[in-house]
Amino acid sequence: MATDSAQSNVKSWELTLYEQHRQPHEPITDNTEIAVNPKELLSELTCPICLDILTNTMTTKECLHRFCNECINTALRNANKECPTCRKKLVSKRSLRPDPNTDALIAKLFPNRDEYQAHEERILEKISKQRTQSALAESIEEGLRFQAQNRQSRSRKSTSSKENSVDGNDGNNNDDDEDAHSNASLPGPSAPGRRKRSFTSDDSDADSLASASTTQGSLITNQISDDLEIILKPHPKEKHHTSVKYLKTAAVATINHLSKYLVIRLLVDGKREQIKQPPEYPFKVYVSQSTPTQSFIELDGNTPLEQVQERYWKFNKPLTLYYIDEES
Repeated sequence: MATDSAQSNVKSWELTLYEQHRQPHEPITDNTEIAVNPKELLSELTCPICLDILTNTMTTKECLHRFCNECINTALRNANKECPTCRKKLVSKRSLRPDPNTDALIAKLFPNRDEYQAHEERILEKISKQRTQSALAESIEEGLRFQAQNRQSRSRKSTSSKENSVDGNDGNNNDDDEDAHSNASLPGPSAPGRRKRSFTSDDSDADSLASASTTQGSLITNQISDDLEIILKPHPKEKHHTSVKYLKTAAVATINHLSKYLVIRLLVDGKREQIKQPPEYPFKVYVSQSTPTQSFIELDGNTPLEQVQERYWKFNKPLTLYYIDEES
C-alpha cells in the first residue's frame, strides 16, 4: 500500500519513444565548429504565432515550445489556456519562463536586427505609397474613358432627339391650326381660361424642379471639398497644341497624373497621333510666377497638386498650369 501511494505521488510525463531512448550529448569545450543548415536554425528561432524572429523569448514549462512574450501572453488572454503548437494545457502565465539563452543567441546571429526592421518598414511604406498612386492613375484613366463613351452616346441621343423634335413640330403645327379653327367657333373666355390654368401648373412644376436641382447642387458642392479646379493652357513655346482644358481633380493627384490625362484627352479628341512606344509622361508641366516677365517653373512629376498650390499660387482663382509636348 505504501509503495502504491508513493508511486501515485510521482508525477508522470508523456514522453515519445525518441525522448524515452535518447542519450545526452557531451558538451563541446574545444574550438570544434559544427555546420548548421540556416533554414533549420531559422525555423528554431521563429515564433509560431507571428512568424517573425523571437523577441523576449518565453518558453512553456510543459512542452518547452518558444514564443515571443507579447504573442504568447495575447494568445493566453484571448484564446484557450493551451499551447498554440501542441495544444497542451497551460494554466496561466506561471506556465511560462523567460529564455535568455535564446535571446543571447539571436543577438549574436542578428546584431543589426533593429536597423533591418526599420529598413523593412521603410520599404513597405514606399511600396504601399506606389500602389496607391498607381491605383489613382488607373482610376483617372478609367474615368476618362467612361466620360468619352458617355459623351459619344449623348451626342447620338441629341441628334436623334433633334430629328424627332423636327417631325413632332410639323405635326404640332397642323394640330394648332385645327385647334385655332375649332376655338374660333367657341365662346372666347372658355379657351383662354384653360390655357391659363395649364400655364400656371407648368410654371409651378418648373419652379419645384429648379429648387430641387439647386438644393441637390448645394449638397454636392458641400460634399466635394478636397478637389482643385485647374486650367491647363499650352505653353508659349508649344506649337502643335492650342486647346485649353478645364478640369476638377483630387488635391492628392500629382503632375504625372496630369501628363497622362493630357495624353488620353488629346487622343480622344483626335488632336494627337498614337505612337507605338511613347514615353510614360510625355508632357512637361509648368507654373507661372507673378513677375513682370512671366517666368515659368518646371514642376517635378511626383509633386502633388495641393503642394503646387501652396507654394506657387497665391490667387483666389483656379490653378493655372502650362504644358509642353516633348514629342512634338
